[in-house]
Amino acid sequence: MGLAVFIWQGIGLNGRRQYGIDTAIDDAALRQALQYREVLLAQWLRLPVWVSQLVIRPTPRLAGHEVSEWLHQLATLLRAGVPLVQSLTLTASETSQRRFGTIITQVRDEVQSGTPLSVALAMHPRVFNERICALVRAGEQASTLETLLGQVAEYEARAQHIRRQVQAVLRYPVIVLAVALLVSMAMVIFVVPRFAAMFAGFDANLPALTQSVVALSAWLRAHGGVVALMVVGLGLALVGLIARIPAARAARDALLLRLPIIGPILAGAATAQFTRTLAIMTRAGLPMTEALPSIARTLNNTLYYRAVMQINEALRQGQSLEQAIAASQRLPSRVQQMIAVGEEAGELDDMLNHIASIEDNQVNRAVDNLGKAMEPLIMVSLGLMIGGLVLAMYLPVFQMGTAV
Repeated sequence: MGLAVFIWQGIGLNGRRQYGIDTAIDDAALRQALQYREVLLAQWLRLPVWVSQLVIRPTPRLAGHEVSEWLHQLATLLRAGVPLVQSLTLTASETSQRRFGTIITQVRDEVQSGTPLSVALAMHPRVFNERICALVRAGEQASTLETLLGQVAEYEARAQHIRRQVQAVLRYPVIVLAVALLVSMAMVIFVVPRFAAMFAGFDANLPALTQSVVALSAWLRAHGGVVALMVVGLGLALVGLIARIPAARAARDALLLRLPIIGPILAGAATAQFTRTLAIMTRAGLPMTEALPSIARTLNNTLYYRAVMQINEALRQGQSLEQAIAASQRLPSRVQQMIAVGEEAGELDDMLNHIASIEDNQVNRAVDNLGKAMEPLIMVSLGLMIGGLVLAMYLPVFQMGTAV
């Protein structure tokens, strides 16, 4: 979710009409920001997306660890009794990332003018996600901002650690196999024709494997460029469809969850994120029906987003949390049972944190097992690609030596 440009009309305290152009996530955020400026929003017009893109300079995304470290520093300063504006000034000057320092300075200026910290952070959605803004807003309402910021920093650091683990495990085999594929294609296109010219002088039939590789080389040399362009074009089109069409994103997310090893890891990470964030928000006093939509919008999986929104709707209709989760059919049955026990005992926050810790441990073990399982698969794949090509090219030579 990004910023949009709004043209608005409002009424000030003196009763006069006021006009302006501002950026906000949505009309609710615009209304809240104007309230702190003592302006009652009357009418507004949201400009089209292409106009917003021309007006707003996109903010580059920052690494998650930079945000979590900043939250930890801010929480430490607030616990030490340093005022919020001064804490923001100090953290802005101490950050090693210039662009991040500029963003914190903008946040400081907004807070200094009377804007709440949560609203100021929400003005930079590519840096501070909705989960962070909602938790900060809950801390402001409960007057426990410094305590909650520490919990948010710890949570973000843990989430980034798991995300980096999964990305590292998946990135290594992808890079190795991509390099191996490029090397194999180069051999087929540039090396195999030299062998084919040499084999043409043999007065003997080539083995079936060698004939297949030579035919593949000739086909790629004739049509390889067109095929490469088509693959790149289809890939870009697929990425565009997934980014713009909700049904395509849902199909991609469903496919990922069905994968043998990757699926359970993604499901466990989403469950841990849901339960831990809900525990922090409810402990801070945020109503569950207000917390759940914020949590849903920070989940990276469309199916889990729909499930959490369904849970929220069920709670609005008067169902218990355990009943709502069971009706969503997304979280595991063991999670439903543990939440039911936590609700009955009046210790839901502790139980949610306990569930999140269990899921985190299971994700860590699954990631370790995935890394160990990838090594033999990579070796087998490399052997089939590179070894198969070498064997195909030297098999006629071996046959000639046997014949002699």
